[in-house]
Amino acid sequence: MTRRSGGASIWIVTGDGARRIDSCVHEWCPNAERVPDGFHIVSWMACVLSNFCGPFRRFF
Repeated sequence: MTRRSGGASIWIVTGDGARRIDSCVHEWCPNAERVPDGFHIVSWMACVLSNFCGPFRRFF
């Protein structure tokens, strides 16, 4: 992609929550919406669930 095209045809960019991705998306694809990718959503939710349910495991 060249700077001249500006990423105008890219509407969605997926990635993790890294701030450096935001700056690149805003620079290279100003019209794109940034969304988290499925892998990171699942891993974040598994971590949250593990931290929440961890103390209750002894009851099951």
